[in-house]
Amino acid sequence: MSIRLCKYWIFLALGFVGPWVVAQEVIYDNTTHATSIFYRFGREYGDEVEVAGTARRVTEFTFRYFGDIPSGYTGGTFRIRFYANDGPDFLPGRLTGLMPGTVLWDSGEQPMGRGLQTPVLQVPGVDVPNRFTWTVFFSGVTGAFGNSAGLIIADPPTVGHPLEDGRIGSYWDAWIKNQPLNDRSWTLINFGFNPDQPKANFYARVSAVEAPINSLRVVRGPTGAQLIWPSVAGQRYLIQYTDEFPMGTWQFLAHLVGEDGTGLFHDASISGNFQRYYRIVQQDSPDLLPIQLIVQPGRLVIQWPALVGAEYAVETANELSHDAWELRNRVFPATATGRLIHDLTDAPSTFFRVWRIC
Repeated sequence: MSIRLCKYWIFLALGFVGPWVVAQEVIYDNTTHATSIFYRFGREYGDEVEVAGTARRVTEFTFRYFGDIPSGYTGGTFRIRFYANDGPDFLPGRLTGLMPGTVLWDSGEQPMGRGLQTPVLQVPGVDVPNRFTWTVFFSGVTGAFGNSAGLIIADPPTVGHPLEDGRIGSYWDAWIKNQPLNDRSWTLINFGFNPDQPKANFYARVSAVEAPINSLRVVRGPTGAQLIWPSVAGQRYLIQYTDEFPMGTWQFLAHLVGEDGTGLFHDASISGNFQRYYRIVQQDSPDLLPIQLIVQPGRLVIQWPALVGAEYAVETANELSHDAWELRNRVFPATATGRLIHDLTDAPSTFFRVWRIC
């Protein structure tokens, strides 16, 4: 089972709290299987999605619509909103269809274009839950042929959280706002469930970053550097360092399990006027990669499914304890199979585990 270990916070050891470096990742993607189908609605409508990964601070949103408007017309606009699904239950008593409720983000009115349009909107770091609804409202148009707009249908999504029925990221229905507004403001709609019928999933991509920790500290003293960060009990952390700038190859420093409240680590390996860069890698899951052990004369081959260019940590221990694991090697596979050769004479018995670092 693959795990993601790419939450990074980078800072200097000389008392300077440096900028965090966070990689943007796609947490929902329904852009691969776009169609030419769109529906004209005069009301606000959109799709409830369940996103993948762990990044939840949205930085970019892409969608696609068709503007069926006259050439040169500049009066049409669109407006994107993100909602938490914390409203009334569409199916009372079952908690299976909570309506859009709290507005998480509003793009404001944006100019509408003519024909097929794919806006890429920059989102100002909006935190979203695992499941939320995005909607569009087209204004300045009547909804009639030649004076309307509609979202482009796409299905199936390729990136998203697996749903109970085996689909990825989004069911085959969508939300549309009722008029006039009341305490049951939204209705679920669909366009059919037969294989030849369009599904109410709309072209969209959501990109996000990890929410950064904003209270990291490094305290420099005569016996080294003290690293301090907000910590969660039971969360696994990997501490790495580099002495290069720009940041080059990161070296393993320690692996520990966090305690509730504050994470602490003392780096006693530096002294004097020495500059060093650190990063805390929060491991998103305690699950390990599945490994294959191949016994050969005098050696053991450890193999695991890998991503080309990713970084993996191979750890060994003589007993099954969180504190007993030691880094044996860092591996950067050039193929889809990670591999490490272990000399069988090193110890009479050895336990192995492999983490994907990044």
